[in-house]
Amino acid sequence: MRILNHPNTVKLLEVIDTEETLFRVMECLSGGDLFTHLEAKGRTMEGEAQGPFQKLFSSLHHCNQLGVVHWDLKLDNLLLDANNTAKISDFTLSNQWHPGKKLDAFCGSPAFMAPGLFLGSPYTGPEVDVWSLGGVQYTEVSSPLSQSTALTLLSLSFLGPLAIVLLSYLPPFFLCFPLYQLIAF
Repeated sequence: MRILNHPNTVKLLEVIDTEETLFRVMECLSGGDLFTHLEAKGRTMEGEAQGPFQKLFSSLHHCNQLGVVHWDLKLDNLLLDANNTAKISDFTLSNQWHPGKKLDAFCGSPAFMAPGLFLGSPYTGPEVDVWSLGGVQYTEVSSPLSQSTALTLLSLSFLGPLAIVLLSYLPPFFLCFPLYQLIAF
């Protein structure tokens, strides 16, 4: 965790290891999490979400370049500072990955998990984080939060693009085609 140094990754300030417990002292962010923020304000307009999403993707790329796979990217694990800048947090499930070496752990939050995890397919690591971040952006720009959003994401994870046909799913009319392609495929 100490190797992660990006403006959109929550900083690990100190680790205190006692005989009974390991404590991680993290940067304090006062804006809550993205889930609570979206619950209160509703969806984010596409143009408004583009810049913050690019910063989160840059943060994720930084983590992956350093050999860290997060494994649990979701709205609850994106914390906001006082300026509503999102930062990746909660690396509890994170692990090291190495090019050429496959992982097979099944972990994360089902609505944001990559399809291969459900199928038990081995994976390298970063691709599961990229899928999850796509699910986060889909949720952020497409809907007020609801159980149907989670079910749609879960269905897309299981079935991939085929789910769009099987579920008669149409993307929201207000999403531009490149964003739809990024999220859905």
